Amino acid sequence: MLDLSHLTVYLSPLSISLFPAINAIYATYFGSAPPTRACVAVLLPSEHLRLKLDGTAHLAPAALRKSLHVQSLSYWAAANIGPYSQVIAVGDRAFVAGQIALVPRSLSLPEPFDFAAESALSLQHVGRVVEAAREKRWSGWGEGGVCWLADVAEDEEWASRMVAAEVGWKHFTTTHVS
Repeated sequence: MLDLSHLTVYLSPLSISLFPAINAIYATYFGSAPPTRACVAVLLPSEHLRLKLDGTAHLAPAALRKSLHVQSLSYWAAANIGPYSQVIAVGDRAFVAGQIALVPRSLSLPEPFDFAAESALSLQHVGRVVEAAREKRWSGWGEGGVCWLADVAEDEEWASRMVAAEVGWKHFTTTHVS
């Protein structure tokens, strides 16, 4: 478990109310440098399946594993809202936690809802924690990312969100990924 670099937690809609209990149990498995994490509410393949974990481990001596946590309110990136690291760097690889569009100084979602602005804010958080990891002597590069989009009933809304996500990603990769 201590070799996990990233963990994706998939929760069924029925399990969302259990999230505080899941976090409490989750925290008991890791020390001071827990893996990065993304939590996603999704319909799982069976109505009886309420939680699925998908992890990536990187076997390396503990001295080569570095972690980053933003633990207080700031103006540069959103603080952790759970028992996870925002970056785990092992050698040339860095794993970045899922980032949602929280306003750093208040940890609240921006209002009114604007998907393009939220995409940009999430990617801004990714860029800032990656830059902080680089300041701690990580010199790796970006290999890819995943953007989770909530189910949208209207095709036009889906298409506009895809365009906004693509524009945000292109901007992010030209300004933060080397």
